[in-house]
Amino acid sequence: MEQGIANRRSPLEAPPPGIYRDISPEEYHSFDALNATTIGHFVRSGMHGAYYLNQTQDDDPPTPSMLYGTAMHTAYLEPEKYRQTAYTPTVEVKVGDDVIHKPILADQCQWKTHKPIADEHPDKLILHAEWAERIEAMRKQLDAHPRANMLFNEVEGTNELTLVWHLKVKGQKIPCKCRVDRFLPSFVPTADHDTPVSGIADLKTSSSIDPHKFERSIWDYGYHRQAAWYLLGAIAHNLIPEQLHDFSYQIVAVEKTAPYPVTVFPLTAGTIQQGINECRVGLLAYAKYRMHGIAPGPCDSYIPATLPAYLIEDERNAI
Repeated sequence: MEQGIANRRSPLEAPPPGIYRDISPEEYHSFDALNATTIGHFVRSGMHGAYYLNQTQDDDPPTPSMLYGTAMHTAYLEPEKYRQTAYTPTVEVKVGDDVIHKPILADQCQWKTHKPIADEHPDKLILHAEWAERIEAMRKQLDAHPRANMLFNEVEGTNELTLVWHLKVKGQKIPCKCRVDRFLPSFVPTADHDTPVSGIADLKTSSSIDPHKFERSIWDYGYHRQAAWYLLGAIAHNLIPEQLHDFSYQIVAVEKTAPYPVTVFPLTAGTIQQGINECRVGLLAYAKYRMHGIAPGPCDSYIPATLPAYLIEDERNAI
């Protein structure tokens, strides 16, 4: 295959622009539309984005942390579905004169072990060992946190809201989609605010909620880009005004290990603007690939290489 050229996928097909409630994750993922994850790959380059689009789940399987995060999201945002579908597969093991049920899947078991059981029980949310206990402990900590509880329980809102909208690139309509953890049509963010505002709350599990470490996670995992994409979808449907405020997008982060502390991180305007800028770059690269099959690498020209300035300075001081 020629450098910079990739096979185009099928013509763009997606449901009409709209606000969709009660859409299952499976139905949402079937929509052929640009989402925050895909745009993140196209931000790296057209080649990275095209490679991602043409992979299968077995090529890029979910990690144990991703599966755990999905289970936690379902438990907290769709509790009734969690109660009906959560399933920890076990096997009978004889211990002395007793028979106990031992979980089949270890906490950190990989996709190749998880997948056959998930395929055998397609209507179940498969849990690994100890996940149910940990998820319940995390849920209690979220409910006990005043700000998190306000965002997810006390004020009116809609969980798992699917948005579909179009962005136009060089005359071509690009179907776009996102699935918002919780949309809040009207809430008072702090006691200092006299006027209610609208916004989005996003639930994240994290290895650390230390502010400095979590700021790094925002960059590493593209949470700023995801926030921008969700807000663009909400703005397209007039759910949120174009003039964003300090509480337009708030990440509710809970640590994945005991004692499961919780912190709420409102994203600053500068952080969201950086995400919007990156989304524009990714959108153009995506449109070029989908419309013309062009997927260039990060750079097709020469890049003169030099040593870092601090190393050169060190060499001078050594003479």
